[in-house]
Amino acid sequence: MTSRIGLAVQQNELRAVGVKGGRVVWVSCVSRSGTVPLRDEIADLLKGRPATLGKGVRVSVAVGPSEAQLRPIPGMPHVRAKRDQDAMLSQSAERFFVNAGGRLRISSPVVSSGNELWAAAVEDAVLSEIVKGSLIAGARFECAVPSAVARLRLSAGTGESGVVVQSVWLEDDISLRLEHCDSSPVRMRRERAEGGHEQALKSVWLLPEGLEPTFTGAFAATRVQGSDAFAIREHTSDVIARRRARTRMRLLSGILAASIVLAAVAPAGIATHRAARARMTLAGMRGRQRALVRAQHDLAKATIAINAVNSFAASQRPVTLMLGELALALPESTAITTLRLDTLGGSLSVISPHAAGTLDALSGLHGVGRALLVGPVTREITGTMELEHAALRFVLSRPPSEDPSVAVAPARLAVLSP
Repeated sequence: MTSRIGLAVQQNELRAVGVKGGRVVWVSCVSRSGTVPLRDEIADLLKGRPATLGKGVRVSVAVGPSEAQLRPIPGMPHVRAKRDQDAMLSQSAERFFVNAGGRLRISSPVVSSGNELWAAAVEDAVLSEIVKGSLIAGARFECAVPSAVARLRLSAGTGESGVVVQSVWLEDDISLRLEHCDSSPVRMRRERAEGGHEQALKSVWLLPEGLEPTFTGAFAATRVQGSDAFAIREHTSDVIARRRARTRMRLLSGILAASIVLAAVAPAGIATHRAARARMTLAGMRGRQRALVRAQHDLAKATIAINAVNSFAASQRPVTLMLGELALALPESTAITTLRLDTLGGSLSVISPHAAGTLDALSGLHGVGRALLVGPVTREITGTMELEHAALRFVLSRPPSEDPSVAVAPARLAVLSP
């Protein structure tokens, strides 16, 4: 159930009303001595609250007319931007509010039902004491408003819609006359109270049964929330500094904790990242290694083939040169009928007057290692000439490329790896 304390800060006394679940569960009142700081008096009053209201209960404050004001802001233009409107009001606050020399905390301008701007103001020193007293008592300050605003919220829904209602009350020896319509101020009048004026007071406020009228301001404060248009939620410089210090400390603690976690996790993360990069590099190197092995294998096959081609080309003897040499070397009247050549040697059939001379001529040719007659030599007479038919075979001598004493460099190819 929601708990809230309404605190009425008046010139001569402090009154508090505790509400829980819409029911009044606590009331208290103390006088202001003027010698004890206001914060201590508020703290002592709030510390006396019952435990049923809970720790950290919200406190809404209604400040009396001697230390707070609710006034119209005539002549100020309506500006859509809230920040600009607040700045205009802050710069010209002395035109609209009575200031005894102290600083005022002013609410944002509020447009009333009559399309007129109104604003609330509370003395800064009083607001500072209220905030500090709430903190000392373990309560949570929510907002402060002039008592006229609190009574406006108390009168919400008591009158007919669109009808101007007048409320008059005496507070801080000041008679206040407030005309309002639909919980919006229409006209406000303040004047010093005269003797017997208390009997002429009238209002439309409905109080819980058994609650004394003197606690009207405190009870009305329980109806005010921090979201109220006239609420003044600013805190004192000390509170702001304290909260900033706590926020800074939490931020530094968070940064320190994050740094510790990062210091513990970062090396592992860096090592994992480096290991992943190393695996990727090794995978790329393995691919290049396989490509290099394939290239070397292809190079070896190409080298063998080229060497075979070179060896074969070196072992070949031109047939035309062989025939030319035979034509020059053979004896006259010798004819070659057949000739067969290969890489090792050859055979030929000749008709010659002297077959033995043909054998000697063949043996003396360059490149012929050995020559011999194959088969019998037959003779025949042609006309007046006797001719001999002979078959010869010869073996070619080994070319320089096949001579073991001569080194022949094999063909080589080079493959440059990246």
